[in-house]
Amino acid sequence: MTNTASAHLPDFPLLDYGHALFPSEISPHEVHANRATFLWYDEFGFMPENYYKFLDACRLTRLIARMYPFATREGLTLGTQFLTWLAFQEDHFPDGCFARSPSGLAGMNVWFNEIMEDPAGNDHHVLGKEVCSRLPEKEAECARRTMLALADLMRRMAAYSAPSEYMRFVRAVDVVLMGTLWETGHRTDRITPRPVEYVFGRRYTVGVPLAITLSIIADGYQLDNNEFCQLDMRKLIALAGNIWGMCDDITSYPKEKNFTTNELICYPMIMQRAGMTEQQAVDETARLHNESIARYVALAKDIQTHASVELDRLIMTIGSILRGFYDYSVIEGGRYPVRDFYNDPNGVFPLLPEGEALSATTMPYRILNGLPASTGAR
Repeated sequence: MTNTASAHLPDFPLLDYGHALFPSEISPHEVHANRATFLWYDEFGFMPENYYKFLDACRLTRLIARMYPFATREGLTLGTQFLTWLAFQEDHFPDGCFARSPSGLAGMNVWFNEIMEDPAGNDHHVLGKEVCSRLPEKEAECARRTMLALADLMRRMAAYSAPSEYMRFVRAVDVVLMGTLWETGHRTDRITPRPVEYVFGRRYTVGVPLAITLSIIADGYQLDNNEFCQLDMRKLIALAGNIWGMCDDITSYPKEKNFTTNELICYPMIMQRAGMTEQQAVDETARLHNESIARYVALAKDIQTHASVELDRLIMTIGSILRGFYDYSVIEGGRYPVRDFYNDPNGVFPLLPEGEALSATTMPYRILNGLPASTGAR
């Protein structure tokens, strides 16, 4: 068994998830949620074949099962359907046909929000026609089907959850919609944000508040809104956003480094543009990540001293969300071919069978980018 080092690759850094606040768990309902989600894709037919294959290959439903290990069966299914739907929606619209059109994306986001506000109503259909009129016929049909699927999902989620929990989730989705406009604005103006702005802006794009509020619905309980909205919890959620964002930037860096014309890139690339070497930039991203972990742990432990049972449960779930993303992305290979683009001097990656040149994690990346399935040699 071996992982071969390569001189031209950066070393993967140590990321500190060893605390008990970051349990490594997985839902027993993963298989059911996965099957129900792919049947739902088929029902609405909004997903192109290459993305369908990509989601299947990268097992994004495994990530969600790790994020929500204590969700009910129905709750995990709803969470899986929404988060995989959102992954497609973001890749296809904010990062796709509206990548350099803030006004077009703004219209799409308003349509998105109107559906969530009243998924059983009819007003959003009128708005949808206006938004689709700005798109080529094929993209317009994809948008229409995508949003019909969202309306179906939101009707079921609203029926499953308490109104206060549902609307808390809707407001958290608004944060992501603002984040997509932040990204699109920079792309359109062809401006790369400076490091400080990027760290703050990244919180709005990763969707951590959305994932946290969705966990309460998925787990099937209610949490007092005043307790959820206290200042220390807002700070804790912001730190969780930093942790996810920096972890994601380290794991997605192998992809982003190939897109040098993209203004929103990732933190290691921003730091290289600021004068750091590649290894220094990766290590600086890890330093910010681990610093946020330390601050998160201290604050979470302080909140737990006076938390209700429900809030304590949520804090442990936030830990599962963050650890689940790390386990999925780094240990299991996840969405990006992490192990194929980093050396592993710290022994983080599971070892490959002797003689295997590239890991299977390369497959989802190649499918999404229309590359041949065969990976060849390193």
